[in-house]
Amino acid sequence: MRLLVVVCLLALMIARPSAQLGLGSRQAAGMTNADVIKMVAAKLSDDIIISAIASAPKKNFDLGADGLIALKRAGASDAVVAAMQGRAAPTAPAPVTAPAPQTRPAPATPAASTAVPQEPSAADGQIYRVDPATGALLPLEKFKDFKDQNSGSTRLFYIPGPSSSPVVFARGEAITFAIRVIARTNKKIDWAGYLDLQRLRSPKAVSFGMGSLSVDHNRRYLSKSGVNLEVESYPQAAGSADAQRPDRESLPLLLKFRGPLTPGEYYVSASAFLFRNDVQASADGDTHGAFRIE
Repeated sequence: MRLLVVVCLLALMIARPSAQLGLGSRQAAGMTNADVIKMVAAKLSDDIIISAIASAPKKNFDLGADGLIALKRAGASDAVVAAMQGRAAPTAPAPVTAPAPQTRPAPATPAASTAVPQEPSAADGQIYRVDPATGALLPLEKFKDFKDQNSGSTRLFYIPGPSSSPVVFARGEAITFAIRVIARTNKKIDWAGYLDLQRLRSPKAVSFGMGSLSVDHNRRYLSKSGVNLEVESYPQAAGSADAQRPDRESLPLLLKFRGPLTPGEYYVSASAFLFRNDVQASADGDTHGAFRIE
């Protein structure tokens, strides 16, 4: 009897390590296709199956053609198979969007000057540019009139002197000019009516214009294109005795050009008279100024 008990104990001791050895062998083999198919058959979600694949300490998947076909037939999703292959699930390519069309920015409009402009002291025919930063008066290149040049059947008008104006202003700055006009008689002038005519661009009023000059053969020629300048009175300004002709009234005016100017040569002109020839641009009649934009 005692011998039988010893034999049984020996048999149990031999069997237990064998069972443990079998369990260890299955764990050492790692997760297989069969484990994944079992989870798919149990209707576990893809997220749970993928998490189990990622956390498995060892994997022994058959990812050959037969193994992949078996997985697909068992209902494994592409995401699960991708996780078994050790890569992210395939995603649809991002849609290609056409680049937005590039637009060319419009030329910047010069900022209006906030400085108080100085007043010309006399109607001497000098046209000034108002400094946008300080309000100071910057004299333009002054000339009395255009010269006439006959070229066959064409009449050309040019400025006497150098081929480029010595007066230079920077591109992009606000353009405001100043001039003083004078009464031709010593009687009282209706300056308010005069300004109204200017705003209406009446042909009876003094005409203030500006245009470009073309340079050819070292001369600055008058172009056919030109624009009228907007005429404004100075704040609180009224007709007063002129500095050079105390017996005559004169009035300072601001002449404004709206918009940017490209680099080149330009002129400003003041000509013609108010009704009944009561007002002129200067004590000597018409007057002109030139400048250059760089």
